[in-house]
Order: sequence, then structure tokens, then C-alpha cells
Amino acid sequence: MRRLLSNIEVLAVDEAAATYTVASNFVLYELAVQAGAQLRVWPGRVTHRLRRVDGELRMSQKIVELVAADVPQWNMAFLI
Repeated sequence: MRRLLSNIEVLAVDEAAATYTVASNFVLYELAVQAGAQLRVWPGRVTHRLRRVDGELRMSQKIVELVAADVPQWNMAFLI
């Protein structure tokens, strides 16, 4: 499995609450060996909400939006 990230951007910063919302585009390539070595391509956008806890950034939310979200998909357990 390989993943490419691009267009990383900061969408919102709340200094008072120490939260940040960032987003990026991705393309994930999966070689599904159990499906006869089928190459699957998963393009989409991911949004993360980060918060500062004890001086470190921690992820508090992750939203994945696939380009082909309106059609049936294979098992996507790898996105979790």
C-alpha cells in the first residue's frame, strides 16, 4: 500500500481552545492480493482536527471523503 498526500492546508486555528483543522488530498494505492492481485486506487480528501495536549498535537477527529463515495466500495478497513 502506498499513499500520496498533496495540497496540505490549514483550514482553521483556534488559539484559545488550542485546536487546529487541517486538510489534504490523497491517493492511496492498494494491491489486493486476496482479490487476485487487483490494484485498487482510492482518491479523496481527509480532514483532521488536532488539539494541543500537554504541549503535543493529538488527533481528535478524522474525516475521510472519497471521490467515488456515491458508488459501492470494497472493504475500506485500511482507512481507519
